[in-house]
Amino acid sequence: MLPPRLRVACLALGLCACATDVGNSDCRSLGCPEPWICVAPGARGRCRSASLGIPSCRGTPAGSFIGLEEAAEGIPLHHVSLSRCVSLTYEPALAPFAEAIEAAVATFNAVPCSRLCYAVEGVSEERTNPDIAERRLHLALEVDDTVSARDRGAVVVFFEFATGRILTCEVDLDTSVLGSFTEADALRAMMSCAGFRSLEVFTPFSVFRPGETMLTADDERALCAMYGTPGYCAEDDVLFP
Repeated sequence: MLPPRLRVACLALGLCACATDVGNSDCRSLGCPEPWICVAPGARGRCRSASLGIPSCRGTPAGSFIGLEEAAEGIPLHHVSLSRCVSLTYEPALAPFAEAIEAAVATFNAVPCSRLCYAVEGVSEERTNPDIAERRLHLALEVDDTVSARDRGAVVVFFEFATGRILTCEVDLDTSVLGSFTEADALRAMMSCAGFRSLEVFTPFSVFRPGETMLTADDERALCAMYGTPGYCAEDDVLFP
C-alpha cells in the first residue's frame, strides 16, 4: 500500500492500467535535496516537502479547457521548480524511436508562454522512484497483463497528496507500441505527466483526442494557464530535485 502522503494518478494515452510499486530506496541513506526532508514513517525513509506549505491553487485555471487531476482539497497536480526541465528517459527497446521522442520534446518546449519543459537524457533501464522525490518521466515497457494491447499503456503519476506536487512519472507501455511509437504518443505522455486529464470527455480539442498528431491550440492554452508566468500554483521557483 502507498504511504498516506503519496497517491497514484492513473491517466491515459488510451490508457487504463495502473502500477503501484514505489521502489525500495531509502532516503535515510541516499538523502534528499533541500528543502525537502527525509522522514521514516515505516520501514524506509521518503523525501517530503512538509516545510514548503500548501499551495493556494484550486481546480482548473481560467482559460484552460483541459482538466487537471486533483490532489487534496482540489489542488491540481503540478510541477514546481520550472527553471529546471523534467528529465525524460526511455528503455533500450524504445531507442529506435529516439527521433520521435526528441521531436515531441522540441514541440512541447516550443510553446512560448509555458515554462514547463522536458530534457531528454536518453536510454535508461532504471524505473522511476518516488521514494527519493525523483523528478523524471520514464517510458517503460510492460510484458505482463497489467497493460493491454488495446489500451497501449498506462501513465502512472506519483504525487504528494497534500500539495499536488508531482514527484515522478512513468508510462508503462504495452509491447505493441514497438510497431509504431509516434511523436503524438510521446506528447500525450508529457501532457499526462504534467497533470492533465487524458480522458477524452475532458479533451475534445486536444492531442489526447484519437487522430490528433500534434499539440492543439487548446493544449497550448492549458499549458500556459498552468505553467505560464506566474504559474497557476505560484510555485515556479520552489526547489525540487
